[in-house]
Amino acid sequence: MDNPLPIVCFAGLSGAGKPNALAHLARLGYFCTDAVVPSLALTTLTELSSHYPQVAIGLELSRMEFLAEFEQLVAELRDRSIPLIFLEADDDSLVQQLSATRSRHPLQERTNSVLEAVQLERQMLAPVRLQCTHTLNTGLLTTGQLQDCLERIVLRQEVPALVVGLTSFGFKYGLPVDANVVFDVRCLPNPYYTPKLRPLTGRDAPIRDFLFNHPVTQSTYQQILSTLNHFLPLYSAERRPWVQVAIGCTGGQHRSVAIVEQLTIDLGQSATTGYEFRLDHRHLERSQAEIAARDAHFTRGNGSA
Repeated sequence: MDNPLPIVCFAGLSGAGKPNALAHLARLGYFCTDAVVPSLALTTLTELSSHYPQVAIGLELSRMEFLAEFEQLVAELRDRSIPLIFLEADDDSLVQQLSATRSRHPLQERTNSVLEAVQLERQMLAPVRLQCTHTLNTGLLTTGQLQDCLERIVLRQEVPALVVGLTSFGFKYGLPVDANVVFDVRCLPNPYYTPKLRPLTGRDAPIRDFLFNHPVTQSTYQQILSTLNHFLPLYSAERRPWVQVAIGCTGGQHRSVAIVEQLTIDLGQSATTGYEFRLDHRHLERSQAEIAARDAHFTRGNGSA
């Protein structure tokens, strides 16, 4: 994420989606906290900014004394060029959202109904709304559209790259619990059964040559590459921050490693929307250690015989 705004503040109406907005910024790498009263906002921002590069807070403005404190805060935010985003929606949308989330409106005890509480809060926060740098009507936006709006504000028009985790693993050690997409390549020829290839890994040229000289490896690989080239742009358009792709063989040393290494090269060349790749050979060292120990055991056994 290039040059994001270091600090972002939120205000708005109850039920307008402040927790969802903060949650999305958290996915973009922000440290987020909600319900900060104006008198403590600057202290909170200063303390958090000393530990985190990007910070977002939601303001608590449900009491009149908080609104009085807001006047001083907003002047400080303006001087520091810190954006203050106000979230709102129409009355019906707010009532429905509060009902759907089973949330009690903070002003409900002062009124006879949720609708009256919504209307009272709108009246109270009208001066706050006018002093905010941005106003978003979440009742008119889909989740994706709201995320786009937030990203245009905090990323200065830049869209974060989709992080693609490419992981090799061994089925004998268990399926990665964080995988979103899994391909099983145990159907490919296994270098393990060729003694001179057994201690090598999918990073080594002899293993890659052994595998990709087989037509079944070439056709299987092209199917995997085509599938990912189809789905990764869809994940990116959905504004997912991370997709974990796992390629598995028996031990996670030969076939899966070779496929993942080649995918990193080919996907990087074919990507048009800009992906960030994270490579992880999860069980490679464990498999190598087991094969080395097994070969040493057999060698000692043959020697003693």
